Amino acid sequence: MFSTQDYERFVKSCFPKNFGDWHDGLDAKALLNLTGYERWKAEKIILRGIKNNKGTSIDAAGILQLKSASKLLKNSLQKKLIEKKHHSEIVNIAWALHQIENYPDSFDIIVNYIENTNGINAHDYEFFSIFKYLVSFGDDRRVIDFLERLISTEDKSADKLKYIASFTLEEIRQGKRTPYGTSTSS
Repeated sequence: MFSTQDYERFVKSCFPKNFGDWHDGLDAKALLNLTGYERWKAEKIILRGIKNNKGTSIDAAGILQLKSASKLLKNSLQKKLIEKKHHSEIVNIAWALHQIENYPDSFDIIVNYIENTNGINAHDYEFFSIFKYLVSFGDDRRVIDFLERLISTEDKSADKLKYIASFTLEEIRQGKRTPYGTSTSS
């Protein structure tokens, strides 16, 4: 069956075969443009990707607010929390669950990761991406307070955190609500 350019772009970005495709990130616009059979196919491969621990599939589930992914994501999150594997994937899962069902622990999981890693062992672009998930919470007072607290810290070793927190707060104040620059409202 014929596939549209949007479907091909989505698959290439969600399941990258090379560094260039991976580095470009998930093509949320292409994903959100899918309809009918292609949307159905995308949902199926996203669920399969989550089962096989493909990180971009987690974000794709959040972008689509894919309710059928909730149980898989919760199970994965609980397993990682029990195993104390607090790598950045728990942030992706928390964000996706926030998008799908307004998961009550999402904010705390994201903030806990930021506070406990302080960017250690995270590439700058990865850490920046983690902060960008906070824009999805909008002008939630918890987010604003957290970002303002980071910005006002006197700790010189926290300069990277202060810069990223400032940028994130500015995006929230400008009304941005998704880390992908697209609307995910239902």
